[in-house]
Amino acid sequence: MFVADNSAANNAAINDTVGAALDWDSSIKDTGSVYDIVPEGEYSFAVKDFRRDWFEGSEKLPPCPMAILKLELTNPEGKRYIVTTDLKLCEKLEPVLLSPFFRSIGLLDAGGEVVMDWNDVPGAVGRVKVTLRDYVDSAGAKRQGNGYKYLPYNDGDVYDG
Repeated sequence: MFVADNSAANNAAINDTVGAALDWDSSIKDTGSVYDIVPEGEYSFAVKDFRRDWFEGSEKLPPCPMAILKLELTNPEGKRYIVTTDLKLCEKLEPVLLSPFFRSIGLLDAGGEVVMDWNDVPGAVGRVKVTLRDYVDSAGAKRQGNGYKYLPYNDGDVYDG
């Protein structure tokens, strides 16, 4: 039997981690972007979370499964960033994102072939080069975001996070 815990302490704990729910007629305000831009550079990363999702497709990519990854990036000075990114599972992105990601976490050898084992992804570690990229959002506003180039795994790589 399910018993809801609607105590004030439980609701406060939930609101601290995920935010409070809004009503359909709640008042909202523009507080700017909540996304931090990560400075360019090379970072160690650890996969903190992974979930399966679906990409509806676009002019450039077909509808396909999509992995949503939460990565903890750590720069050489020890500063950490938590980022969310995705990997769309389509042939066009295999050589530029999927294969490099699996090589980075040590699950694919150079020139090799492997069945993507997503059960091994949470907790995996690797290296990534973060770049800045300019883009235009769906409303036509110029924005800046991060690009990720996963670097090959080398024996002896140590996650320094």
